[in-house]
Amino acid sequence: MQASTRSIPAFVCLFCRAHRSKPRPPRPRHLQKRHRLIATLAEDAFPRDELPPPNFQYTAADEPSRDIQPSPKGAEKVAGPSAEVENEKVQNGDSDKSTIRRATEESEHRRRIRREQTVSKEKKGAPYRLVQSPSPPDMPSASTVIDIRKTFDPDNLELQPLETDQPPIPSLAHDLQRVLFNPGIYQLQDPRSQVYNFDPYLKSIMPVNEFDFEALSEYVTSSRDQDLMRLARERGKKYLGSSSSMTSVLSQFHFLLSGWRQITTSMLSRGFPVQHTSFSRITRAPAAVILRQKNGIYAIDADKEFDGQNILMVLGRSMEKLLTSSKEDFEQYRRGDTQRPPSIEKGPREPYHYSELGDFLIRAQLDAKDTRLPGTGVFDLKTRAVVSIRMDAQNYEQGLGYQIKDRFGQYESYEREFFDMMRTAFLKYSLQARIGRMDGIFVAYHNIQSLFGFQYIGLPELDSSLHGTSDTLLGDQELRISLGIWNDILDQITQRFQGRNVRILFEARESKIQPFMYIFAEPVEDEVIDQKQKQEAQAIQKFMKKVTGQDVVEENSHIQAMEARGIPRSPPLDNRNSQGKGTGEPRNKETDSIVTPGTANDTQARSNEILGLVVHIRNLVNGTEVLRPNKPTANYRWTVDLKVLEIPGERARQLYERCQKRRKTLLDWDGEKDVTAYIRKLRALSKAGREWVQGQNEQERGQEPVLLYEKGG
Repeated sequence: MQASTRSIPAFVCLFCRAHRSKPRPPRPRHLQKRHRLIATLAEDAFPRDELPPPNFQYTAADEPSRDIQPSPKGAEKVAGPSAEVENEKVQNGDSDKSTIRRATEESEHRRRIRREQTVSKEKKGAPYRLVQSPSPPDMPSASTVIDIRKTFDPDNLELQPLETDQPPIPSLAHDLQRVLFNPGIYQLQDPRSQVYNFDPYLKSIMPVNEFDFEALSEYVTSSRDQDLMRLARERGKKYLGSSSSMTSVLSQFHFLLSGWRQITTSMLSRGFPVQHTSFSRITRAPAAVILRQKNGIYAIDADKEFDGQNILMVLGRSMEKLLTSSKEDFEQYRRGDTQRPPSIEKGPREPYHYSELGDFLIRAQLDAKDTRLPGTGVFDLKTRAVVSIRMDAQNYEQGLGYQIKDRFGQYESYEREFFDMMRTAFLKYSLQARIGRMDGIFVAYHNIQSLFGFQYIGLPELDSSLHGTSDTLLGDQELRISLGIWNDILDQITQRFQGRNVRILFEARESKIQPFMYIFAEPVEDEVIDQKQKQEAQAIQKFMKKVTGQDVVEENSHIQAMEARGIPRSPPLDNRNSQGKGTGEPRNKETDSIVTPGTANDTQARSNEILGLVVHIRNLVNGTEVLRPNKPTANYRWTVDLKVLEIPGERARQLYERCQKRRKTLLDWDGEKDVTAYIRKLRALSKAGREWVQGQNEQERGQEPVLLYEKGG
């Protein structure tokens, strides 16, 4: 019996142009290899949702390219950590989830290298590569195309300190120096015995409407700092900035150089539920800065396009004065005090530390000092609000009452606050400490109304969470390489837009093969910047008057001072999940109508003014390519191969708009509408905490506080 036949529609394979019919038979082996090769190259060049531009094509080449690098014979045997290193990790107890995750990522990286070698052998020395069309219509002329290929060795880069005359650096008061030399948490009051470890005066925080902020010295941004500008001219530097305005960009370089290394949580208790080991989404958001040009010198100011105002900006500065002043001196800052001495009327300017690397001159503010600490003895002061305040700072009243009762636990614990700092603040803290040659950070935990406890976190402990090792060498080298790469990129941008102000956007992107970075630059006129800063200052003044009842006339002084100390103008997204749910930062409604430079409203008209760059790097440890450097060894040598290519004009504009949209999604949100189950949980805990505090006050009423160490004892 003859089988019946059916008409099956045919189609043409897009890759091999061969006619196929459904159901499709298995591809021949040579076509399978070809399709895998093209898919791999496309994924490497344009990861995730980025589509190849029309002026790129795949061709065969006689010499290797960046996409397929034939490695020397036997390289696959030595790529990544050896078996001896893995055994050493197990012997040292480094077998936690972070180590397993790093080993998995390195294994994937080694498989990629072996796959590239296999393809090279199959093509007999003529691997496929990604090449550019000879003369695309929207590409700049050959003389202006940016193509940087360079190797950076951290041993050839050094962050040099500059010795200058500075006001004296304050020290801690209230016997808080004991915290510096004892690891872990130092509670203000023991919750079981109710005995105070420090002066009970610290427990109640002075409300912001009672503190006279006009008595504090004014904070000056980098572009308005005449002393910094003068020092830059004397030292022949081209770029100047502050640690607060540069750390957001340096964080993007950390993601690029470390291959998006996850945080290490081995110091947490086993009972703590670690849901995410990545940095918070707002920490990973694209960073933007503005280069303000004056007489050939460029000042780096942070772009405040999506920043809002909250109570933490104001409270942090008064609390830092509390930690470094005696009770009598601090009470003189209370509004209405008629016994205020002339020295309190307007304090001296803040002490700074200056350092230089390449064409950079960087300023770091110095908060406190203790000569018994290693190195310079200088450390940073950080006032850390509890999670209920940070996650909903716009409606902070509903988060009042949240308590820290235990050392460990998912809620109302120091462990929760420490874990949130690891994801949101440790990277910024470590960069600021390194720029200022500081030994560590002093953290004061509070809920706006009361102080709970204190903790000193040294730089090695910060690096253990960020870099997976307490050896500070790896973090030091990463900072120097980041500044070196940034210096070369700024040279290209300022050469393209000579004598003009420039807004620059940095975004490190993840990839299955190797992370890369987008950089977009757009010139901005002085009038646009001045108008934006004026409107911003008016919104800040209105907010300060609402919160403190004071008319503040200093432009951005208090807000910028908070940023210099690591307090963001909007609280970080500590626990936003992969679906984007959770809490975030408040939005300043006063600036919704401002057309900021580089937005979709005016990008189309200035598409020719956008400079787009893509940055590729290769990490080499002792000459072997690795995904990221890990724990330094005795014969450790880390170098970075850099490749920077210019993106064609129309393609650059499209990617720039996408990057702007991603940044807006992460930073611009309405906290009043985005009330999630997590926020409701925190509000319930805050309400219960307020009731618990009332009961505690009733028990302690009429009783004299008991101190562990009496004054003068």
